[in-house]
Order: sequence, then C-alpha cells, then structure tokens
Amino acid sequence: MVYNFSVVTAGLDLTSDIIYELAQHRNVGLVSRSAGVIGAPPNIAPKAHKELYRLYKEGKMEDAARIQALLGHADWGLKKMGSIGGIEVARSKYFDYGMSIVRGSLSALGFEKVAVGKLGEVDCFETFLLSMKYG
Repeated sequence: MVYNFSVVTAGLDLTSDIIYELAQHRNVGLVSRSAGVIGAPPNIAPKAHKELYRLYKEGKMEDAARIQALLGHADWGLKKMGSIGGIEVARSKYFDYGMSIVRGSLSALGFEKVAVGKLGEVDCFETFLLSMKYG
C-alpha cells in the first residue's frame, strides 16, 4: 500500500515520479491483489472509480488503464491545487455543491487564487466525467 497524505504523515510526500517507480513493482496495485486504497479523487468522482474497478474485474485492462491515467492526472492536478483545499475547490466548481471551505489547520483556496495552468489535469478529468456521465 502506498499512503501518500503528507498532512498526516509528518510532512512526508511522495512525488509522482516516486509513485510511478513504485507502480512498476510487481506487488503494487490491484493487478497484484492490493487490498485497497485511501484516495482523494473518489470523494469527488466515486462513479468513475467504480467504473475503473468494474473494468478491472472484467479483465478489460486497457480500458481500465485509460481511466486510471485520467484519475492519476486529476489526482496530481488536485494535489498541485493544495490537497484537501484543492478537492474542495474542484468539488464546488465542477460538481456545483458545497463550498471551498476546509477545517482550521488546513489552507483554504479560492478558484481565483489557483493558477489556471494547474487545472489542466482536473479539466481533462472533468471532461471525461461529463462525457461518461460519471462523477
């Protein structure tokens, strides 16, 4: 299991390059019978994750890999926006519910404060969700 949530791991943070390297190992992920994940994007797009799991269970690995790539890029985009604050902003903007408010010790973000360049991965994911009617 790769647990990468720096807020609760004493500031330790794995870069996407490190996670990519770990993913190459034969014992990482569902393909290697991983038991689960603690993920952020399922909080804003649970149906997309359910579809990814369905495709995996049906052995449609190429289709599952395409969705996983989008999920990975969206996760990286959210992380660049500020982890939990980024998730709150994305949920509020793209899914039109809630507000971009986080609990006291975390940094709140507003869409006006987030550089547009950081939203590319999230925009791509949102386009996917809308086209597939997931999220």
